[in-house]
Amino acid sequence: MLLTSLPCSVSQTILKDIFPSVIHLNLRNTAGSKHALLDFSSNDDYLDAVNRLKSIEFDGVKPNYRAIVGYTENVIQSRKFVTNSPNCLIIRNLPYSLTATEIKEHFPMANRVHLGVNKFGIFNGSCILEMKNKEDLQIVINECKHKYINNRLVRANLQCKSKSESSKSPDASMSYGLKLKEVPNVIEDDRIKALFPETSLTGLSSAPLKDSNTR
Repeated sequence: MLLTSLPCSVSQTILKDIFPSVIHLNLRNTAGSKHALLDFSSNDDYLDAVNRLKSIEFDGVKPNYRAIVGYTENVIQSRKFVTNSPNCLIIRNLPYSLTATEIKEHFPMANRVHLGVNKFGIFNGSCILEMKNKEDLQIVINECKHKYINNRLVRANLQCKSKSESSKSPDASMSYGLKLKEVPNVIEDDRIKALFPETSLTGLSSAPLKDSNTR
């Protein structure tokens, strides 16, 4: 678990008293605040920590938290999902605070849930759902057309390989561009890259706008 927006007065002793089941804690200073990385030995201990956070404030401010999972392991698993299952669905625009268990509760028809993470192992707001069959897949697709989670409209896309015939061979050198406007500067490029399939994105560049907090 990653905790952010912690006041500078918070210490490891305070956090260990609040989260007695933590097995490893790393507290770091940032600009004007602190953030902490907490490891738990089981999912039950993690969920207990999440419940504790709902009633905890530090100097009148509730800390932000995100689920962190193993990056390399999840990348390998997600590729296996796409390769081996024709019934995979990519879900995007999820709240960053969701856990895999909570996602499963929102999508009970999913056979397996895989969290998408960035290179730091932090949940990036997307996941891959592996459905049991095409019928369940279509039901979830239809449901996502008007499904909100914590006031966020989720987006669903099929993750499968399709074959098409064409009289002309595609131009291998052809590429397409997408321009995003008014992206807050606090959103890192790595988080934007994580929203797109790794094999389809060839590059990303951004520049802050003058006298603006966006780029």
